[in-house]
Amino acid sequence: MLFFQLTPRQTPQKSAPRNDLDSILPQLMRANGAGEAANGPGRPDYSLRFTIEGHKKSISAVRFSPDGRWMASACGVSDVAFSADSTLLASASDDRSVRIWEITPHILQPSTGPDPDAEKGERSARVLQGHLTAVFCVAWSPRGDLVASGGMDETVRVWDVQKGRMLRVLQAHSDPVSAVQFSRDGTMIVSCSWDGYFRIWDTSTGQCLKTLVNEDNAPIASVRFTPNSKFLFTSTLDSTIRLWDYQADKVVKAYTGHVNRKYCIPAIVTADGRYLLAGSEDHKVVMWNIQTREIVSSWIAHKDVVMAVAHHPTQGILATGALEKPCPPSPLKNRQPPPARLSRTAHLHQRRQKGMQNLSQRRTAHQIQQPRKR
Repeated sequence: MLFFQLTPRQTPQKSAPRNDLDSILPQLMRANGAGEAANGPGRPDYSLRFTIEGHKKSISAVRFSPDGRWMASACGVSDVAFSADSTLLASASDDRSVRIWEITPHILQPSTGPDPDAEKGERSARVLQGHLTAVFCVAWSPRGDLVASGGMDETVRVWDVQKGRMLRVLQAHSDPVSAVQFSRDGTMIVSCSWDGYFRIWDTSTGQCLKTLVNEDNAPIASVRFTPNSKFLFTSTLDSTIRLWDYQADKVVKAYTGHVNRKYCIPAIVTADGRYLLAGSEDHKVVMWNIQTREIVSSWIAHKDVVMAVAHHPTQGILATGALEKPCPPSPLKNRQPPPARLSRTAHLHQRRQKGMQNLSQRRTAHQIQQPRKR
């Protein structure tokens, strides 16, 4: 896993006034008016700061906590997500469970490395069970009382974290669910799947509010609301990221230039709301200007597929994770703290990736066999 940091001249500036939020598209991407365009007239300039080693498997996800204090990397699990108050971490597992972990210095200690009891699964606060097959993705509600999970059983399940029980099952898709997320106010859940559809659900009732699909029906690897939940980004396996105005049922912008045809590689928005970032199967990290769709930066970050990119909530710092070992570390390697992570041997990330690739191949073969409409 690698860390990149903006050069001093690219340090983010102070927040924009609230009444400026409706002026241009990049400002519409922000929540609470957080962050005017950070980088001035120049382009973002990230440089490698240090490398964290220690993962024995491919990294499937990297997340910073909302308060910026913690970072979690998923290795051997499918997905991880922090609660809004940064005190809990949810993990999605191939053993059909969602696990809730308490984040305290006793469990995650950056100064001492991975917790041996966490490796055995003995420190998890709660186990949520109900999925029929592997759990692929997980997300917290803004209030921290609910968790949504999506699985290979093609369902989305909503959980009451405090009571440890399942509230509802959403028969969401006809293929495995690849991503879920709550809206900013927690009233909606968005889900996507390799069936090419993404759906928006009412959190309280489980009712499907909207179903959307792009005209080419490409499998969707990831979906996420913009910070103010007025738009959605979808990452599809045709190497395209699309910005949707879901209320108008239309694509506003499309971003290309990276390679994404096999893996679930999500796109993220930088803390200032101005740039879009994604990993790529050609080992790169690619950054676009959201308004112009121009690629403003692209660099080789790893020796294999860049599966995960995370942006620090307040600092100009990026963390990236890949399928294999990273490029040779920077000279700052020896100054780094050991990694802090939760991992369980029962979480089989490689099996999940192979299964999703096989699913894509079956789906493609099925489409080829279908007779054309006259």
